[in-house]
Amino acid sequence: MIKQFTLLLILICISVKSQIRYDTISFDKIKLNNTISLYTDFNYLKKIIDDKETHAKVYTGKDIQIPFVAFDDDDIIYTVFSNNLVFNYKEENPNKIYISYIKTNKNLTIQLKLDEKKYITLNNNMALVMLKKYFKNSALAFAKNGKIFRLIIRKENKYAYCDLIFRNKKFVEMYLIQK
Repeated sequence: MIKQFTLLLILICISVKSQIRYDTISFDKIKLNNTISLYTDFNYLKKIIDDKETHAKVYTGKDIQIPFVAFDDDDIIYTVFSNNLVFNYKEENPNKIYISYIKTNKNLTIQLKLDEKKYITLNNNMALVMLKKYFKNSALAFAKNGKIFRLIIRKENKYAYCDLIFRNKKFVEMYLIQK
């Protein structure tokens, strides 16, 4: 019993330390082109994606991890790679997609909603200075590692990472990563 309690306490401390190091944002406050959720219906992406420029790989549910989505081991999951997006879907429901990678361009932006009226738009012209103003803990961690601006994203009682990649102090791409 004492070992279990100690293990639980250690896990809580690790989780708290991670949340202190990085800022947290709710999953539903991350949008693609200001309206599209990262887990959405394929119809919303048809206009954005060039079908001729994509390729796909097939995995089983036990071989792939997508934040906030639980697959059965024998589920067939398709991962579709386009020039600016990577998304996944289950074989039996191809219209329900899970976006895990975005590289912005003139037709594709990411919005981080700060409150009901304020948001930050991440695009190729977005400078790192804007994020530092609102996400101070993540900015300090970025100053130490110099590569990844990491946010913790929360959906209900589950957590994942949202890694924002900058080159020459300009935003380039975003990854969702299982915590």
